[in-house]
Amino acid sequence: MGVAKPVILPSMTFPTRKAAKDWVRDEIKDHYDLEEVITDPLHVAVLHDLLDRDDDAAEKIVAGIKEFFIRRTALGGGHIQYVRRDARGIWIRRIDGSEDDWSYTSAINQEGLQSDVKDALRAVINEDRLSFREQAFAHGPVQCARTGGVRNELVTVSV
Repeated sequence: MGVAKPVILPSMTFPTRKAAKDWVRDEIKDHYDLEEVITDPLHVAVLHDLLDRDDDAAEKIVAGIKEFFIRRTALGGGHIQYVRRDARGIWIRRIDGSEDDWSYTSAINQEGLQSDVKDALRAVINEDRLSFREQAFAHGPVQCARTGGVRNELVTVSV
């Protein structure tokens, strides 16, 4: 099993992705009636924060979000691959009156822009990092600067 990844939003923090999905499902998606507008300020804030994480945010937001509401997924034009067509979903109503279905689970699964930037920066320095590590071990065991422990093998060391 993988490492639990927290979902940290400006409005709320969840210890794991599963906890975030469960909370949105229980407190928002299954809490409101069909066609009901989501009005609780915390619920609205969490949905806006999740939408900001979504790779499709610009496509979903367009001219601006007026409100979120609950509707059957069968009425959407999205890719309904992982839910029943009659399942309840969270929808976006834009300022211009247009509507679109939206997957909060996809937004939770995504890391967000900050994580993408970190990954890009890691990729840029990866060759230098590996070279530094190999040079350090070229002359024998290396003392860990953080723990003080002596490392004899390159394989067990991360820089």
